[in-house]
Amino acid sequence: MNRPYRVICDHSDGLRSALVSVGKHASGVLLKNLAVEIAVYVYKSKRTKEQNDMLHGICSEVSKQIQWAGQWIDTDGWKRLFVDTWCRESGERQGVIVPSLDGKSVVILNKSTAKMNVSDLQDLIEFCIAWASDRGCSVKYVDGKNK
Repeated sequence: MNRPYRVICDHSDGLRSALVSVGKHASGVLLKNLAVEIAVYVYKSKRTKEQNDMLHGICSEVSKQIQWAGQWIDTDGWKRLFVDTWCRESGERQGVIVPSLDGKSVVILNKSTAKMNVSDLQDLIEFCIAWASDRGCSVKYVDGKNK
């Protein structure tokens, strides 16, 4: 069975080129005397590079200003803490806790921000900013730039 030919279009400016691309692919299949099915689905766009940069910038700023559990946590650690709490507070699927491969500790397999859509990542970013602000942390990372 052939894999589906997918074209994702997330703004009206790209609609024409997406339709042309699908049409060319469908024409090629039809020339082989095979049938095609063309379907349109609502698709939630993945996070943007700007959002990713902003989240990491916020976590970096927090890591330099706030200690947690009596220690300084690095940027990645803060991202994990924020994702875990945001998931719980927003009703999103949380990670799971599993034993480590050697059985000497536990590992939390968090929800991946790489798989988040634009809307979820925006909510997470707003959560991070509010959390930091409530604790007196100055977060200057706005609009993809550290100001």
